[in-house]
Amino acid sequence: MRIYWRLRDIPELVGLSLREQREAWRACYGHAIGHWHYWRAAIAVMLSDAVCLGIVSLAVKRAASGLTSSLTASAISGIFVGTFGVIYGFAMNHVTVCIVRPHLLDYVAAHFPTEQAAPSDTPDSA
Repeated sequence: MRIYWRLRDIPELVGLSLREQREAWRACYGHAIGHWHYWRAAIAVMLSDAVCLGIVSLAVKRAASGLTSSLTASAISGIFVGTFGVIYGFAMNHVTVCIVRPHLLDYVAAHFPTEQAAPSDTPDSA
């Protein structure tokens, strides 16, 4: 599984300027929103966030009842919220890139044609 951390790491966008990469990404991103894989990943992550929220509320409730210090409750809350935020961002980014890549290929071919020498343009060596 290849992970693309930045736009310039996506193979379909290699060789384009940053402005062209952004233009292609923005034009194709809408295809991910309507795809069922996107929503399946979003729902799965939201459910895991609900579990996180339950743990955070338990920590806050314990702090309010005096069983745990408020500093400990804040630390637990921050750790869980931060962890699930990173997981959500990573999961959604990976799913989105996988969905958008085929559309990027078509968009780049249509809007940013590369100049390749045709076989008739090359000089004969004979």
